[in-house]
Amino acid sequence: MAERVPASHDLPAARDETADFLIAYFEIDIWKQYRSKNLQDIQEDVKYCQNEQVRKLDDATNNYARLLAYLLDDDVTDTYQAQYPGMDVDIMTKINLLHKAFKTYFPNYNNPVKEKYFISARICEFEDMRKNVTSQVTGKQRILRNMGPSWPNKSSYEQAVQKLTDVSLKMVNQELAVLYDFLPRTDVYSIINSSCSRFGHKRRKNGQMPAQSWLRSRTTSRP
Repeated sequence: MAERVPASHDLPAARDETADFLIAYFEIDIWKQYRSKNLQDIQEDVKYCQNEQVRKLDDATNNYARLLAYLLDDDVTDTYQAQYPGMDVDIMTKINLLHKAFKTYFPNYNNPVKEKYFISARICEFEDMRKNVTSQVTGKQRILRNMGPSWPNKSSYEQAVQKLTDVSLKMVNQELAVLYDFLPRTDVYSIINSSCSRFGHKRRKNGQMPAQSWLRSRTTSRP
C-alpha cells in the first residue's frame, strides 16, 4: 500500500505536536538547571521572566487592538485607493461589507469561541471570493489562447486579466491576510485571563477578569 501523503490540513496538527514535544524536553532541561537553586539565587532570572511576560502580553494586546481597529472601520476605501489607484470597485464593496459586518456583530460576542466562529465564516467567504477571481483569470486566459493573436478583443481581455491579477486578487489576498492574522489573536483574552489567575486576581461579580477591562481600555473602538 502506498504511503499516504499528509493533507494540508494535517500539517498544523503535526506542527503543534512537534512543538509540544520540544517544549516538554526544554522544560525538563530548565528544571535540571534550576532544581538545586533556591529563589534568592535566581532573582535576576525571575525578574527577566516577569518582564518578558509583561512584554508579550503588551505586544499581544497592541496587535489585537491594531487589527481590531482596522476591522471595525466600516469604510477602508481610502486605504485601498492609495495602494490600488485602479481598484476593483466590486471587490472594494465586498471588503467594506465585511467591515460593516464586523462593526455590527463582532463587538457583541465577548467570547473567543464565538469570535473565532465569526472570523472563520468571513475567511470562508473571502476564500470563495479568491477562487472566483482565480477562476475568472483562468477562463479569460483560456479564451486568449484559443482565439489566437489576431482576435479583435485580445487587448481588452489582456487588460482584464492584468487587472484581475494585479488588483482584484491582491485586494482579496490582502484582506484575507488580515483575517488570518486576527483569527488566533482572539485568544488574547484567554492569555491575559490565565496570567491574571496565576497572579491571584479574582473574577469580578459580573464574571469579567480585571485584565479584560484593561484590554478594553486599550481597544477604544470596542464597547
